Amino acid sequence: FVKAVKAIYAPYQQQFEFYPVGLPPLMEFVQQVFAQSASLNLAMIAINVVLLWVLFRSFSAVFWPIITIVLSIVWTIGATAWIVQSLSTMISLTVMLVFVCGMADCIHVISLYINKRRDGAMHRRALSNAYAETGLPMLITGVTNMTGTLSLLTSEFYPIRVFAGMSSLGVGFAFGFTMVLLPILM
Repeated sequence: FVKAVKAIYAPYQQQFEFYPVGLPPLMEFVQQVFAQSASLNLAMIAINVVLLWVLFRSFSAVFWPIITIVLSIVWTIGATAWIVQSLSTMISLTVMLVFVCGMADCIHVISLYINKRRDGAMHRRALSNAYAETGLPMLITGVTNMTGTLSLLTSEFYPIRVFAGMSSLGVGFAFGFTMVLLPILM
């Protein structure tokens, strides 16, 4: 529809400035934003997969964080859609925030676990020590991120408020999955 409308006023763009308004131009813009964010998110995942492989040289050390974070994102989107009934166009920012926070948590746990194993600790002991050392810092950073994004709930703009709730929920899910699912996978 938007392409057809643009074809109608295209010959007159030299004489006039057109400012398309309404739902169809807005939806075209939203589709462009989603297409751009999808390519950025795929690039972000690819870069992280390569970095995880370079850091750990283990398929499981690459696969487990990705699974943990993807599940966090899926649960975040599902819970937000269930609670709020509508999602914001800022969903791509939420995905990136959840990905970054979840990936940081997973990398800290896995790297400390690998270091403990290299020092000769058995699997259970290394895993227990890794979580004993990283659990509180991960909790503090998670709560700090959640509190910071929750402060955006005071905004007058509905998309910002949805982003605030969705991002806080996502960081919470990322922390929860890192604390519960990651050790089960490991």
